Amino acid sequence: MPQPTQAQSSNQEDRLLLAIQALKEHQFKSIRAAALSYDVPQATLSNRLNGMTSRCDSTPNLQKLTLYEESALVRYILDLDSCGFPPRPQDVQEMADHLLSERGESSIGKNWTTTFIKRYTKIKAKFSRKYNYKRAKCEDPKIIKGWFSLVRNTVAKYRILEQDIYNFDEAGFAMGVIATAKPGNREWVSIIQGVNSYGWALLPFIIFKVQNHLSAWYEDSGLPDDWVITLIESDNWTSKTPQTIRELDFQIEHIKNRVIQHQNSSPSSINDALSRLAKGAQVMMHSAILLKAEVKALQAANEQKKRRERKRKRYIMQGGSLSVQEGEDILQSAEVDAQVRSEVASESSWQVGSKGRQKRCGLCGIIGYNSCIYMRHEDSITIE
Repeated sequence: MPQPTQAQSSNQEDRLLLAIQALKEHQFKSIRAAALSYDVPQATLSNRLNGMTSRCDSTPNLQKLTLYEESALVRYILDLDSCGFPPRPQDVQEMADHLLSERGESSIGKNWTTTFIKRYTKIKAKFSRKYNYKRAKCEDPKIIKGWFSLVRNTVAKYRILEQDIYNFDEAGFAMGVIATAKPGNREWVSIIQGVNSYGWALLPFIIFKVQNHLSAWYEDSGLPDDWVITLIESDNWTSKTPQTIRELDFQIEHIKNRVIQHQNSSPSSINDALSRLAKGAQVMMHSAILLKAEVKALQAANEQKKRRERKRKRYIMQGGSLSVQEGEDILQSAEVDAQVRSEVASESSWQVGSKGRQKRCGLCGIIGYNSCIYMRHEDSITIE
Protein backbone atom coordinates (compact mmCIF):
# COMPACT_ATOMS: atom_id res chain seq x y z
CA MET A 1 0.00 0.00 0.00
CA PRO A 2 1.60 3.32 -1.01
CA GLN A 3 2.31 5.79 1.77
CA PRO A 4 0.48 9.15 1.61
CA THR A 5 2.61 12.10 0.62
CA GLN A 6 3.11 15.20 2.75
CA ALA A 7 0.74 17.24 0.56
CA GLN A 8 -2.00 14.60 0.80
CA SER A 9 -1.60 14.44 4.58
CA SER A 10 -1.82 18.23 4.80
CA ASN A 11 -5.01 18.31 2.69
CA GLN A 12 -6.62 15.62 4.82
CA GLU A 13 -5.63 17.51 7.96
CA ASP A 14 -7.35 20.64 6.62
CA ARG A 15 -10.53 18.69 5.86
CA LEU A 16 -10.48 17.16 9.33
CA LEU A 17 -10.25 20.60 10.92
CA LEU A 18 -13.16 21.86 8.82
CA ALA A 19 -15.22 18.79 9.73
CA ILE A 20 -14.51 19.27 13.44
CA GLN A 21 -15.49 22.94 13.20
CA ALA A 22 -18.71 22.05 11.35
CA LEU A 23 -19.65 19.48 14.01
CA LYS A 24 -19.04 21.98 16.79
CA GLU A 25 -21.34 24.44 15.01
CA HIS A 26 -24.02 21.69 14.72
CA GLN A 27 -24.05 21.72 10.92
CA PHE A 28 -24.23 17.88 10.85
CA LYS A 29 -26.28 15.52 12.96
CA SER A 30 -23.73 12.69 13.02
CA ILE A 31 -20.00 12.09 12.69
CA ARG A 32 -20.61 9.80 9.72
CA ALA A 33 -22.37 12.54 7.76
CA ALA A 34 -19.53 14.99 8.42
CA ALA A 35 -16.92 12.39 7.41
CA LEU A 36 -18.75 11.67 4.14
CA SER A 37 -19.20 15.35 3.40
CA TYR A 38 -15.52 16.25 3.89
CA ASP A 39 -14.15 12.94 2.55
CA VAL A 40 -12.23 11.97 5.69
CA PRO A 41 -12.11 8.62 7.55
CA GLN A 42 -14.89 8.33 10.10
CA ALA A 43 -12.64 6.62 12.67
CA THR A 44 -10.00 9.35 12.39
CA LEU A 45 -12.62 12.07 12.80
CA SER A 46 -14.07 10.30 15.82
CA ASN A 47 -10.64 9.94 17.43
CA ARG A 48 -9.91 13.63 16.91
CA LEU A 49 -13.17 14.58 18.58
CA ASN A 50 -12.19 12.38 21.53
CA GLY A 51 -8.94 14.29 22.01
CA MET A 52 -6.43 12.22 20.04
CA THR A 53 -3.70 14.28 18.36
CA SER A 54 -2.39 13.79 14.84
CA ARG A 55 0.67 11.70 14.18
CA CYS A 56 2.74 14.66 13.00
CA ASP A 57 2.00 16.57 16.22
CA SER A 58 2.68 13.67 18.60
CA THR A 59 6.04 12.36 19.75
CA PRO A 60 7.12 9.15 17.98
CA ASN A 61 7.03 6.03 20.10
CA LEU A 62 10.17 4.80 21.85
CA GLN A 63 11.85 8.22 21.64
CA LYS A 64 13.04 9.91 24.80
CA LEU A 65 13.32 13.43 23.36
CA THR A 66 10.59 15.33 21.60
CA LEU A 67 10.98 16.52 18.03
CA TYR A 68 11.60 20.09 19.18
CA GLU A 69 14.24 18.96 21.67
CA GLU A 70 16.03 16.93 19.00
CA SER A 71 15.84 19.87 16.59
CA ALA A 72 17.42 22.16 19.19
CA LEU A 73 20.09 19.55 19.89
CA VAL A 74 20.96 19.23 16.18
CA ARG A 75 21.24 23.00 15.83
CA TYR A 76 23.48 23.18 18.89
CA ILE A 77 25.77 20.46 17.50
CA LEU A 78 26.06 22.25 14.15
CA ASP A 79 26.83 25.54 15.92
CA LEU A 80 29.65 23.92 17.87
CA ASP A 81 31.00 22.35 14.67
CA SER A 82 30.94 25.70 12.86
CA CYS A 83 33.01 27.19 15.70
CA GLY A 84 35.62 24.45 15.34
CA PHE A 85 34.64 22.46 18.45
CA PRO A 86 32.65 19.42 17.27
CA PRO A 87 31.21 17.56 20.27
CA ARG A 88 31.97 13.94 21.07
CA PRO A 89 29.21 11.31 21.40
CA GLN A 90 29.62 11.52 25.17
CA ASP A 91 29.01 15.28 25.03
CA VAL A 92 25.85 14.73 22.95
CA GLN A 93 24.63 12.22 25.52
CA GLU A 94 25.19 14.73 28.33
CA MET A 95 23.26 17.39 26.38
CA ALA A 96 20.32 15.02 25.97
CA ASP A 97 20.42 14.19 29.69
CA HIS A 98 20.30 17.91 30.52
CA LEU A 99 17.16 18.32 28.40
CA LEU A 100 15.53 15.31 30.04
CA SER A 101 16.46 16.44 33.55
CA GLU A 102 14.52 19.68 32.99
CA ARG A 103 11.37 17.56 32.48
CA GLY A 104 12.17 15.18 35.32
CA GLU A 105 12.71 12.23 32.96
CA SER A 106 15.26 9.44 33.26
CA SER A 107 18.53 9.44 31.34
CA ILE A 108 18.93 8.03 27.84
CA GLY A 109 20.29 4.57 27.06
CA LYS A 110 23.80 3.66 25.96
CA ASN A 111 22.77 3.21 22.29
CA TRP A 112 20.67 6.37 22.03
CA THR A 113 23.46 8.51 20.56
CA THR A 114 24.09 6.01 17.76
CA THR A 115 20.43 5.86 16.72
CA PHE A 116 20.14 9.65 17.04
CA ILE A 117 23.01 10.19 14.58
CA LYS A 118 21.45 7.70 12.14
CA ARG A 119 18.13 9.58 12.15
CA TYR A 120 19.67 12.89 11.08
CA THR A 121 21.74 13.14 7.91
CA LYS A 122 23.08 16.58 8.86
CA ILE A 123 25.41 15.10 11.49
CA LYS A 124 27.90 12.28 11.27
CA ALA A 125 30.23 10.54 13.70
CA LYS A 126 33.86 10.49 12.61
CA PHE A 127 37.14 9.53 14.23
CA SER A 128 39.45 12.46 14.80
CA ARG A 129 42.84 11.92 13.17
CA LYS A 130 46.00 13.94 13.07
CA TYR A 131 46.47 16.16 10.04
CA ASN A 132 48.79 14.54 7.52
CA TYR A 133 52.13 16.30 7.46
CA LYS A 134 52.72 15.48 3.79
CA ARG A 135 49.33 16.83 2.88
CA ALA A 136 50.04 20.04 4.78
CA LYS A 137 53.39 20.61 3.14
CA CYS A 138 52.59 19.18 -0.32
CA GLU A 139 56.30 18.93 -1.08
CA ASP A 140 56.74 15.21 -1.70
CA PRO A 141 57.40 14.79 -5.47
CA LYS A 142 56.57 11.08 -5.35
CA ILE A 143 52.97 11.85 -4.43
CA ILE A 144 52.23 14.60 -6.97
CA LYS A 145 54.40 13.34 -9.86
CA GLY A 146 51.97 10.55 -10.76
CA TRP A 147 49.03 12.95 -11.00
CA PHE A 148 50.86 15.32 -13.35
CA SER A 149 51.92 12.38 -15.52
CA LEU A 150 48.28 11.27 -15.78
CA VAL A 151 47.16 14.76 -16.82
CA ARG A 152 49.96 15.04 -19.41
CA ASN A 153 49.11 11.66 -20.94
CA THR A 154 45.38 12.47 -21.06
CA VAL A 155 45.99 15.79 -22.83
CA ALA A 156 48.26 14.11 -25.39
CA LYS A 157 45.92 11.15 -25.97
CA TYR A 158 42.78 13.20 -26.68
CA ARG A 159 44.64 16.17 -28.24
CA ILE A 160 43.18 18.68 -25.81
CA LEU A 161 44.17 22.28 -26.47
CA GLU A 162 45.43 24.44 -23.66
CA GLN A 163 42.63 26.96 -24.11
CA ASP A 164 40.13 24.12 -23.49
CA ILE A 165 41.47 23.26 -20.04
CA TYR A 166 39.50 24.70 -17.11
CA ASN A 167 39.60 24.38 -13.37
CA PHE A 168 36.32 24.68 -11.48
CA ASP A 169 36.01 25.13 -7.75
CA GLU A 170 33.13 25.63 -5.36
CA ALA A 171 33.19 27.44 -2.04
CA GLY A 172 30.46 27.83 0.57
CA PHE A 173 29.88 30.81 2.84
CA ALA A 174 27.74 31.39 5.92
CA MET A 175 25.98 34.73 5.59
CA GLY A 176 26.94 37.23 8.29
CA VAL A 177 29.99 35.24 9.43
CA ILE A 178 33.49 36.63 8.85
CA ALA A 179 35.53 33.47 8.40
CA THR A 180 37.54 31.50 5.88
CA ALA A 181 35.46 29.99 3.10
CA LYS A 182 34.85 26.25 3.32
CA PRO A 183 34.76 24.04 0.23
CA GLY A 184 31.58 22.16 -0.52
CA ASN A 185 27.89 22.87 -0.76
CA ARG A 186 27.14 22.89 2.95
CA GLU A 187 26.50 26.57 3.54
CA TRP A 188 23.62 28.87 2.80
CA VAL A 189 25.26 30.48 -0.25
CA SER A 190 27.78 28.95 -2.66
CA ILE A 191 29.96 30.36 -5.44
CA ILE A 192 31.16 28.39 -8.46
CA GLN A 193 34.28 29.77 -10.16
CA GLY A 194 35.99 28.56 -13.34
CA VAL A 195 39.49 29.55 -14.51
CA ASN A 196 41.02 28.84 -17.92
CA SER A 197 44.61 27.67 -18.35
CA TYR A 198 45.27 30.74 -20.52
CA GLY A 199 44.63 32.97 -17.50
CA TRP A 200 41.09 34.26 -18.00
CA ALA A 201 38.20 33.35 -15.72
CA LEU A 202 34.52 32.67 -16.23
CA LEU A 203 31.97 34.87 -14.51
CA PRO A 204 31.18 33.68 -10.97
CA PHE A 205 27.92 31.82 -10.43
CA ILE A 206 26.29 32.63 -7.06
CA ILE A 207 23.76 30.15 -5.65
CA PHE A 208 21.36 30.99 -2.81
CA LYS A 209 19.25 28.42 -0.95
CA VAL A 210 16.10 30.53 -0.79
CA GLN A 211 12.85 30.86 -2.71
CA ASN A 212 12.80 34.56 -3.66
CA HIS A 213 15.30 37.14 -4.88
CA LEU A 214 15.92 39.95 -2.38
CA SER A 215 16.23 43.59 -3.36
CA ALA A 216 19.30 44.01 -1.14
CA TRP A 217 21.29 41.79 -3.51
CA TYR A 218 20.91 44.29 -6.33
CA GLU A 219 20.76 47.67 -4.55
CA ASP A 220 24.24 49.03 -3.73
CA SER A 221 25.60 45.51 -3.33
CA GLY A 222 28.90 46.26 -5.03
CA LEU A 223 28.63 43.22 -7.32
CA PRO A 224 29.54 43.58 -11.00
CA ASP A 225 26.64 43.85 -13.43
CA ASP A 226 27.51 40.66 -15.34
CA TRP A 227 27.56 38.31 -12.33
CA VAL A 228 24.74 35.74 -12.19
CA ILE A 229 22.63 34.94 -9.12
CA THR A 230 20.42 31.86 -9.08
CA LEU A 231 18.17 30.23 -6.50
CA ILE A 232 17.69 26.60 -5.52
CA GLU A 233 15.33 25.00 -3.04
CA SER A 234 16.70 22.51 -0.57
CA ASP A 235 14.32 19.52 -0.91
CA ASN A 236 11.61 22.00 -2.05
CA TRP A 237 11.21 23.18 1.54
CA THR A 238 12.20 26.30 3.46
CA SER A 239 11.86 26.47 7.22
CA LYS A 240 9.25 28.94 8.45
CA THR A 241 10.03 28.40 12.11
CA PRO A 242 11.17 31.70 13.72
CA GLN A 243 14.84 31.58 14.62
CA THR A 244 15.43 35.15 15.82
CA ILE A 245 13.58 37.79 17.85
CA ARG A 246 12.74 39.70 14.67
CA GLU A 247 11.22 36.62 13.03
CA LEU A 248 9.31 35.84 16.23
CA ASP A 249 7.79 39.35 16.32
CA PHE A 250 6.85 39.06 12.64
CA GLN A 251 5.19 35.69 13.25
CA ILE A 252 3.20 37.05 16.21
CA GLU A 253 2.00 40.03 14.15
CA HIS A 254 1.06 37.69 11.31
CA ILE A 255 -1.02 35.52 13.66
CA LYS A 256 -2.81 38.56 15.09
CA ASN A 257 -3.76 39.74 11.61
CA ARG A 258 -4.96 36.27 10.64
CA VAL A 259 -7.14 36.04 13.75
CA ILE A 260 -8.67 39.46 13.04
CA GLN A 261 -9.40 38.61 9.38
CA HIS A 262 -10.63 35.07 10.09
CA GLN A 263 -14.38 34.59 9.68
CA ASN A 264 -15.65 31.44 7.98
CA SER A 265 -12.45 30.32 6.24
CA SER A 266 -10.37 27.30 7.15
CA PRO A 267 -8.41 27.72 10.41
CA SER A 268 -5.56 25.56 9.10
CA SER A 269 -3.34 28.56 8.25
CA ILE A 270 -3.76 29.97 11.76
CA ASN A 271 -3.01 26.58 13.28
CA ASP A 272 0.10 26.23 11.13
CA ALA A 273 1.32 29.66 12.20
CA LEU A 274 0.68 28.85 15.86
CA SER A 275 2.51 25.54 15.48
CA ARG A 276 5.53 27.26 13.96
CA LEU A 277 5.48 29.87 16.73
CA ALA A 278 5.27 27.19 19.43
CA LYS A 279 8.04 25.20 17.78
CA GLY A 280 10.32 28.23 17.63
CA ALA A 281 9.68 29.07 21.29
CA GLN A 282 10.33 25.49 22.41
CA VAL A 283 13.52 25.23 20.34
CA MET A 284 14.79 28.48 21.88
CA MET A 285 14.01 27.19 25.38
CA HIS A 286 15.84 23.92 24.73
CA SER A 287 18.80 25.83 23.30
CA ALA A 288 18.83 27.98 26.45
CA ILE A 289 19.01 24.81 28.57
CA LEU A 290 22.03 23.58 26.62
CA LEU A 291 23.72 26.98 26.86
CA LYS A 292 23.05 27.05 30.61
CA ALA A 293 24.72 23.67 31.03
CA GLU A 294 27.71 24.82 28.96
CA VAL A 295 28.09 28.01 30.99
CA LYS A 296 27.95 25.98 34.22
CA ALA A 297 30.68 23.64 32.95
CA LEU A 298 32.85 26.61 31.91
CA GLN A 299 32.37 28.26 35.31
CA ALA A 300 33.43 25.05 37.07
CA ALA A 301 36.52 24.76 34.87
CA ASN A 302 37.37 28.43 35.50
CA GLU A 303 36.97 28.00 39.25
CA GLN A 304 39.22 24.94 39.20
CA LYS A 305 41.83 26.90 37.25
CA LYS A 306 41.68 29.74 39.79
CA ARG A 307 42.16 27.28 42.66
CA ARG A 308 45.26 25.89 40.97
CA GLU A 309 46.63 29.41 40.50
CA ARG A 310 45.93 30.36 44.13
CA LYS A 311 47.58 27.24 45.44
CA ARG A 312 50.94 28.16 47.01
CA LYS A 313 54.14 26.41 46.04
CA ARG A 314 56.21 25.81 49.18
CA TYR A 315 59.59 24.11 49.32
CA ILE A 316 59.67 21.65 52.22
CA MET A 317 63.01 19.92 51.60
CA GLN A 318 65.90 20.21 49.18
CA GLY A 319 66.95 16.98 47.48
CA GLY A 320 66.52 13.45 48.79
CA SER A 321 63.40 11.29 48.86
CA LEU A 322 60.21 11.56 50.88
CA SER A 323 57.24 9.30 51.29
CA VAL A 324 53.76 10.74 51.11
CA GLN A 325 53.30 10.33 54.86
CA GLU A 326 56.59 12.10 55.60
CA GLY A 327 55.64 14.97 53.33
CA GLU A 328 52.25 15.32 55.02
CA ASP A 329 53.93 15.31 58.46
CA ILE A 330 56.33 18.08 57.41
CA LEU A 331 53.47 20.20 56.06
CA GLN A 332 51.39 19.62 59.19
CA SER A 333 54.26 20.57 61.52
CA ALA A 334 54.95 23.68 59.44
CA GLU A 335 51.30 24.72 59.73
CA VAL A 336 51.41 24.19 63.52
CA ASP A 337 54.59 26.29 63.83
CA ALA A 338 53.06 29.05 61.73
CA GLN A 339 49.94 29.05 63.90
CA VAL A 340 52.03 29.23 67.11
CA ARG A 341 54.09 32.14 65.76
CA SER A 342 50.91 33.95 64.81
CA GLU A 343 49.43 33.50 68.29
CA VAL A 344 52.65 34.67 70.00
CA ALA A 345 52.85 37.73 67.79
CA SER A 346 49.22 38.64 68.52
CA GLU A 347 49.76 38.24 72.31
CA SER A 348 52.90 40.41 72.33
CA SER A 349 51.19 43.13 70.35
CA TRP A 350 48.26 43.06 72.81
CA GLN A 351 50.57 43.36 75.83
CA VAL A 352 52.40 46.32 74.35
CA GLY A 353 49.14 47.99 73.52
CA SER A 354 47.71 47.40 77.05
CA LYS A 355 50.73 48.94 78.83
CA GLY A 356 50.80 51.93 76.61
CA ARG A 357 53.82 53.97 75.66
CA GLN A 358 55.96 54.94 78.68
CA LYS A 359 57.28 58.47 78.87
CA ARG A 360 60.98 59.23 78.70
CA CYS A 361 62.93 62.34 79.66
CA GLY A 362 63.69 64.60 76.78
CA LEU A 363 67.15 65.48 78.21
CA CYS A 364 68.57 62.26 79.64
CA GLY A 365 66.27 59.64 78.01
CA ILE A 366 65.52 57.79 81.29
CA ILE A 367 62.07 56.18 81.56
CA GLY A 368 59.90 57.97 84.16
CA TYR A 369 61.96 61.19 84.13
CA ASN A 370 61.04 64.53 82.72
CA SER A 371 62.97 67.75 82.32
CA CYS A 372 61.85 69.22 85.70
CA ILE A 373 62.89 66.15 87.69
CA TYR A 374 66.16 66.06 85.80
CA MET A 375 66.95 69.73 86.66
CA ARG A 376 66.18 69.22 90.38
CA HIS A 377 68.38 66.15 90.39
CA GLU A 378 71.25 68.15 88.89
CA ASP A 379 70.77 70.94 91.48
CA SER A 380 70.94 68.49 94.37
CA ILE A 381 74.11 67.00 93.06
CA THR A 382 75.69 70.47 92.71
CA ILE A 383 74.77 71.57 96.27
CA GLU A 384 76.33 68.54 97.81
